[in-house]
Amino acid sequence: MAPGIFISRIPALRSAGLGVLMAASAGWSYGQTPAPEPLAGAVKLSDIKIQKTFERTRLTKENFGAFASACLPTYPESAKDRFLAEWRLPLTNSTIILAHNKSAGFIQIASDMGICVRESENRYPILAIESFKSTANPENANEQATEELYSKIAYTLAERGYADVAFIFKQGNVQQVTYKVDRNEKGQLSYLDSFRKKEFFQPLPGGLTYELSESDKFTITRTNGRVAKPIFEPK
Repeated sequence: MAPGIFISRIPALRSAGLGVLMAASAGWSYGQTPAPEPLAGAVKLSDIKIQKTFERTRLTKENFGAFASACLPTYPESAKDRFLAEWRLPLTNSTIILAHNKSAGFIQIASDMGICVRESENRYPILAIESFKSTANPENANEQATEELYSKIAYTLAERGYADVAFIFKQGNVQQVTYKVDRNEKGQLSYLDSFRKKEFFQPLPGGLTYELSESDKFTITRTNGRVAKPIFEPK
């Protein structure tokens, strides 16, 4: 493998029909290491635009090279040729991540669908609103309000790698959720929740809040006790 090339193939575990990416983690950390120097192609924080969905491309042997070059300008021709020679698409119950240490962003492939995930100047991925489906979610809530919330979460993740959100129930109790992405676990979104009685709740610095109405429900999607998923699924 050429220096600087990152290829990861991780099985996607399934529970109740939901594909969930399970990757090893050393634990939750609120203190991220300082951001390294921005890579070519990194998106400035002031230029970040959160999309509702990722733009998907159905990959074939004919279009893979152009797709890879558009997403990762420094990805070597030799790596593209090797991927084509070992063509395994569509994938079954797994996800492939392709990256290069001189390009900001990565390619994520599930089945035969590929997306290009851009990264901020702080080297954190810029997620789409769809990434937050089947994570920690208010249900029966106003769609516009939840999309605005997910957009704020996505921006915060791109800025610092984690986002704290306090979902406040009508009676004042709180479901605290920390969403997290990691430079070393590309393609995965993790989320950890904890319940707080209103008298014990303390807002976290820089945290977001979302007030639930009486008709709103709140759900946490878990698989084998874990709370993690791929940032996109092909369907």
